Amino acid sequence: MPNPTRLDLAVARSLAKLRPPPRKPLSTWMEDNLRLPEGLAAKAGPIRLWPFQRAIADAITDPEIERVTVRKCVRVGYTTLLTGTLASFVANEPAPLLLLLPTDDDCRDYVVSDMEPVFDASPVVARALSSDVDESGRNTIRHRRFPGGSLKVVAARSPRNLRRHTVRVLLIDEEDGMEVTDEGDAIDLAIKRTLSFPNRKIIRGSTPTDADTSTICREYEASDQRVYEIRCVECGEFAEPRWEQIEWEKERDGRGVVVAHRTKTAAWACPHCGVLIPERFKAEMVANGRHQRARRQPRGLEVSVHDPDRHRDPHHADLARRGRAAGLPAAGQRHRGAAGPRRHPGLHRGPRRPPG
Repeated sequence: MPNPTRLDLAVARSLAKLRPPPRKPLSTWMEDNLRLPEGLAAKAGPIRLWPFQRAIADAITDPEIERVTVRKCVRVGYTTLLTGTLASFVANEPAPLLLLLPTDDDCRDYVVSDMEPVFDASPVVARALSSDVDESGRNTIRHRRFPGGSLKVVAARSPRNLRRHTVRVLLIDEEDGMEVTDEGDAIDLAIKRTLSFPNRKIIRGSTPTDADTSTICREYEASDQRVYEIRCVECGEFAEPRWEQIEWEKERDGRGVVVAHRTKTAAWACPHCGVLIPERFKAEMVANGRHQRARRQPRGLEVSVHDPDRHRDPHHADLARRGRAAGLPAAGQRHRGAAGPRRHPGLHRGPRRPPG
């Protein structure tokens, strides 16, 4: 307005207060608003996500994406992402929410040990999910109402409990641990509960069990098959770290037979340049990594996390010991040259930084 009156300015200020806050990616919202309490994490305080977790979190709240499937190993923070997703919808997009877990004990343990402590420690959602049971019994430990929506935490062993629910957001954890009962397939029943919503969201995650019967593996194969690649500090190329790329020193007898494995010397051998990268550069490579899709997405986005143990806490030496204990074949025969892979100069001094 060229010459606004006092009334115009007052109306503009009033309307500005009604404007919803800008939509943030889930990763940013979680780090800005959620806290881990004492006893739930090694270090209490604001949540800080690993780089590979950020891409998964942002896919979950991307309005263009209907499904996110995470094929994972243990201890990758998937449960924390689920809690952050629930908190985000409760605070920003109230809707009917459903979390499906394998057993009743899993449901109770998640609510009491994971969800409630994070909600109570985070002011933005503190007291949002009341556990007080009113006269109608609408609020229980596994069924909570909040302004504009509700949350139900259901066990897959009781599929009949899914038949009377309609939900917009479905979250599934450890689906490969769920069994089909005489009452039906809990996963299929839960997905059908979302059909009423054109903007539904389905988040599935599990550690695979048997490859031939794994539902999470089947979903991953139907997805764009994203993996997290780390960036080599020697050549600057990206690669998905795999078991066969972990190298370590071996003692041999006079006939060349391996008599001892020095797993404490384990390092990652870049598949592009063949250089062994020491353990201490792993955090830097993960921080500079990226999610890369293996093929075009045929149906929404479905994110895969291939054995992120290699990205996170365990040291290369731990991976080497696990591999040896599991009887996996030792690596070291794939690289060019009879002398084997080159040692990264960072074993003795700082690494050569890639251009740019």
